Amino acid sequence: MHGLALAGSCVAAIGCAAGAASTQPPARTAITVTPAEPPAVSPAPPPVQVASSVAPPIVPPIVVEGYTDEIAAALADPWWGSGSTRIAVARRGAVRLRPDGPDLGLRDQASFPAARRMKVVEDGERPRVVTSDRDVRLLLHVERQDARPVLVRAEPLRPTPGAMFGDPPRRGHVVLQPGAWVDVAAREGAMVRVAYREDKVTLSGWIDAEALGTTMTPDKHPADERPGYQARRATELLARPGGKSMIALDIHDAVVAITSRATGGYRLVEYAAPCGGDLVYIGYVPANDLHQPNYGTLRGCGHGSPHIDRVFGEFEAAPRVTVAAGRFLLDPDAPRVVGCVLAPTEVAALGDGRYAVATIWGPVPVRLAPEDFTGKCGK
Repeated sequence: MHGLALAGSCVAAIGCAAGAASTQPPARTAITVTPAEPPAVSPAPPPVQVASSVAPPIVPPIVVEGYTDEIAAALADPWWGSGSTRIAVARRGAVRLRPDGPDLGLRDQASFPAARRMKVVEDGERPRVVTSDRDVRLLLHVERQDARPVLVRAEPLRPTPGAMFGDPPRRGHVVLQPGAWVDVAAREGAMVRVAYREDKVTLSGWIDAEALGTTMTPDKHPADERPGYQARRATELLARPGGKSMIALDIHDAVVAITSRATGGYRLVEYAAPCGGDLVYIGYVPANDLHQPNYGTLRGCGHGSPHIDRVFGEFEAAPRVTVAAGRFLLDPDAPRVVGCVLAPTEVAALGDGRYAVATIWGPVPVRLAPEDFTGKCGK
């Protein structure tokens, strides 16, 4: 028992000692807290430029079409009288840049002051012509019904539908030549009455309707082997020997003998005026007024069309730009040559690379060919 008590006492003593020690306040230790430095931050690198793997689209160069040798020649020389097919447009109908293209121009069917004569480049259902103004040339398709009738073969001008002159002719008359433009005044069966008005000459009479067309291509005739004469003095070509004068002949005017012999002092001859190739006069000239020279004759003639104003029509108020000489003009809907500029000319700017050229038919839309496309425009 005493052993346990002693042990208990020791425990108690320890407990007491421990209890005595816990009554003392613990010593405080000063702690100094130093705030941490913020972590160093590196500057953000510049954005990396990544090359695109998709290349920009390549725009192919414009390939200009329709500039054939024939078109180049027509634009260089649009002269309708140089043995080429020709047409005379008498009114302002529709024009086109392609045979099946849209109608262009004013299309008001107004008659021109005089028919505009032009060279035909393509003699199709809608003939393609080349216009020739002082500053611009265009290739346009016109309507045949707008053309003035033209003789496609030689045809005598008869006083009545059934008149005959005989072979050789027994009386004087006029023969209309291929290329003569006329106006139709009346019809009777297969015959038509026509009026010819050129160079202060007015004639009328009856011809075969089948001798008329809308375009005409002259034939190359062989050299005339009949004997030729010249007037040795001013004289007259008569309808009959000693009869009414048909036309006056000047000294040196040339004629061709129809018969080999003179009859009753008169020679039956054929006379074509030097600058009136539409007409051939057949009649009688006093034989003594003619002689056969030992040299040829030279003739020079000029033909043209009267001036007709060109109009911008609905684009009259559109802004204008000047196109330089030598620039070629294209169909606005296809890279096909439709003209060229001879001298600096004003056109109406329509936007989106389109322009309008003023013509006698009204405005015709075009685009400009690339500047590096070159060719011959005019002589």
